[in-house]
Amino acid sequence: MSVRLRQAVSADLPRVTAIYNFYVRHGHATFDDVEVRPEDRRTCFETFDADEPYLLLVAEIDGTVAGYAASSRYRPARGFREVGTFTEYAAKDGQLISSTWFGKLLRRRR
Repeated sequence: MSVRLRQAVSADLPRVTAIYNFYVRHGHATFDDVEVRPEDRRTCFETFDADEPYLLLVAEIDGTVAGYAASSRYRPARGFREVGTFTEYAAKDGQLISSTWFGKLLRRRR
């Protein structure tokens, strides 16, 4: 099994959305109760930039996107400028690689 972490690109949006929708249907972590379409998530997706401190990463396992992780600003208020959030979702049959995600996202924030 080969795992590759990389910055998400627009071509990943349908797969990232499908993974997210699995958790909409089968859990409570998203706080959504209605599935979303890729076009519903495009604006959010486009806020991530490889040159910014917050990232959207995907993990490919044997060439297939099997999960994603994102770091983002907690709140826009200046007092929260050093506070961020971390989100991670894996495909139903994917494997979580939390320590790898977290390390890469944290290194970017420093």
